[in-house]
Amino acid sequence: KLDFIDSIGRDKCAAIGNGHNDSLMLRHAGLGICVIGEEGAFAKSILEADIVCKNVMDALGMLGNPLKIKATMRS
Repeated sequence: KLDFIDSIGRDKCAAIGNGHNDSLMLRHAGLGICVIGEEGAFAKSILEADIVCKNVMDALGMLGNPLKIKATMRS
């Protein structure tokens, strides 16, 4: 997954995942979104993500509304 992100450019990529095999992808994507969902999520993937959502539909909703991303990530 990380190789794919590199092929399109890390800064141009958003990634959504929750498993052990997603942690590198979430860390290196321009925007990493971890979804917890009913099955849970790998703790390291949660820590590597920029944003954590409760399900994939909420994550996709974030991508469809940049103001939600801005509000979530503001400091």
